[in-house]
Amino acid sequence: MERGSGNLRSNSCAHAGGSVCLSIPCQLVLKISTCLPTRYRQVFPDMLDLLIICVDAGLALEAAFDRIRPEIAKQCRELGANLDLMGAEMRAGRSTIEALGSFAGRLGLDEAGSFVTMLRQSLELGSDIGDSLRVFSEEMRDRRLLLAEEAANKLSVKIVLPLGLFIFPVILLVIMLPVIIKLMSVLR
Repeated sequence: MERGSGNLRSNSCAHAGGSVCLSIPCQLVLKISTCLPTRYRQVFPDMLDLLIICVDAGLALEAAFDRIRPEIAKQCRELGANLDLMGAEMRAGRSTIEALGSFAGRLGLDEAGSFVTMLRQSLELGSDIGDSLRVFSEEMRDRRLLLAEEAANKLSVKIVLPLGLFIFPVILLVIMLPVIIKLMSVLR
């Protein structure tokens, strides 16, 4: 009887250990997948600025992406890896538009989709890519500023509860304690 309970105990420990070992990678992947879009959004306007500089200097769009890849990889390794993959797709024979579309799909950002649409229209219509990039970059910076202002406005609402629960009672105690002490000394 004791032998069977020992096997049961070891089996349950093995199952618990296995479930923990299986859940840790899932949790890690989930955390990374929620953090990546934020990092992409932070680096994306810088990537656009570097693209503007390269295109204004006379580089073609493909050459500009090749030129900015190492600089972007210093800021965000994952975005640099996606740019590497996009460059490999273009060297393998995919068109620039198709490679940009798959790049936007891998990033999963609305901004990247808008970026690809803007570049597609500029390339198909023959308009100046530098001007299009400049306008798009300004819009991205305005949007990032708007999101920062929105987060700052939400902060004042979030701080009301801790302020009311923790700071207001202390201030009330500091103000009322001397009055209570005087009142008690007078009533004795």
